[in-house]
Amino acid sequence: MEREYEVAAKYLKEHSFKLTGQRKKIIDAIFATHEHFSADDLHDVLREKGEAISKATVYRTLSLLAESGFIESRDFGRGQLYYEHVLGHEHHDHMICTSCGKVFEFRNAEIEKLKERIAKSRGFRMQKHSLRIFGTCKDCFVS
Repeated sequence: MEREYEVAAKYLKEHSFKLTGQRKKIIDAIFATHEHFSADDLHDVLREKGEAISKATVYRTLSLLAESGFIESRDFGRGQLYYEHVLGHEHHDHMICTSCGKVFEFRNAEIEKLKERIAKSRGFRMQKHSLRIFGTCKDCFVS
């Protein structure tokens, strides 16, 4: 977590963004979790720690960190965006259960190669991608 925080702090300073106490606390909370979280989830965590940080500040900081590539937003079909920090983490894709809402992360080398091959065959240089598979998990599946 310390390395990720230092990289994010350096980026903010180099791009003339102030590393305020509130931003520091938000960044600390983001890099302390390895779960997907919404802006509301993050705001609740900060409030539980006794931090008086507005939702607007949380949203602005999330937007800034997403634009910088330190976190990515995900739409899991729940009516709000979820975030995860990607700095120092391998790329992965997601399966979302439409029944219980669980999100399962997975990596598959064959899928990655196929996406690259498809992009290359169309003269397209892929910069990043996101694969979401919606369905029913084994706990919810009813035969």
